[in-house]
This record gives sequence, C-alpha cells and structure tokens, in this order.
Amino acid sequence: ASAEGTTEFHIANQSGKAGDTVTVPVEFHSGEEVGGFQISVYYDTEVMEYQSLEQGDLVVEEGGIFDYNPITASGEIVIVYVVADTVKADGVVANITFTLKQDCGETLPMGMGVDQLIDSSEESNDLSGSQVTGGDETFQATVNERRAQEAQQSSSEEAGQGASKQGEGVEDDAAATGEAAGE
Repeated sequence: ASAEGTTEFHIANQSGKAGDTVTVPVEFHSGEEVGGFQISVYYDTEVMEYQSLEQGDLVVEEGGIFDYNPITASGEIVIVYVVADTVKADGVVANITFTLKQDCGETLPMGMGVDQLIDSSEESNDLSGSQVTGGDETFQATVNERRAQEAQQSSSEEAGQGASKQGEGVEDDAAATGEAAGE
C-alpha cells in the first residue's frame, strides 16, 4: 500500500530465459483520489519482444476509458486510463506479455515514466509526487535520461518559436502559429 498523498506505479518484475514468454503486471497503488493517468512503460527491444497487453483488474468496464499504444520500434508502451469518478486505490493496470530474446537472470530491462496524473475533481488538476518502482535500476536510469531529453527537446522547440520576436509582444502569436516562423 502506498502512503497517503502519493501514487505509485509498480512493475512486478520477472526473470526468465531466452525463448520464455513472460507476463509482467503493471500495478497501481494510490493514497490519492485519482481520476486518470497516462504512463509509458519502456523495455529493451534487444532483450524483449512485445507480444500483447491485457487490461488488469484495476480497469472497470463501466465509466472507464482504457487505451494503449505499443510503439515497438522504440520499445515504449503508452497506457491511458481515465474514469468518470475515482480510480480504485490498488490494482493491476495492465498485464504485458513479452518473449525474451536473451536470458534475464534477475530482472527484465524495463522502466516506466508517468506522463500525466490527474485528480478526480471536475477540474482534473494535475497531481505531482507520483513514483515508479520495480523497474530494472540500470534500465530505469536510462529511461529517466531519455525522458529528460525528450522533455528538453519539446520545451526548447516551443521556446525557439517565440524567441526571435521577444520584445515585440503582439507578434508572438503569429510566431507561435508558425506563420512568422517561415514554415
């Protein structure tokens, strides 16, 4: 169980040998009133091959929207879950099945990141302070770096659009829409 006021996404990590099929549950534990989330699960494509994903027992049939997108080229699976009221406090978000291409003696090279976590209020406010656990430590570190770089890239692209027009105020909007950016 998670402490009050925090939300934890947990990879119930597995081990296995080359050729094995393994199913990895992604768990959710929360001390908050969560209305929905988007998470990205990452895996090492040289070691693991994505097979399938099944929604877990956290997901309700009524009043819930569950969707996922496996981006196998980059070893990423984006999972979105939103409910009309509140996500229950504990459960399995998804069971993800992989085939192993190499032996994984202790843990699978997996990691995770939280893209968005919102509360169950009508305003759908962002919740901070979520954590991810259970990933392979080394692989999770590379995931954190990759996500930091992606975040930097997207924010520097945004900054680059209005930068040349700074002191002129009014022109900013045109630059942001790409008209003045010469696109």
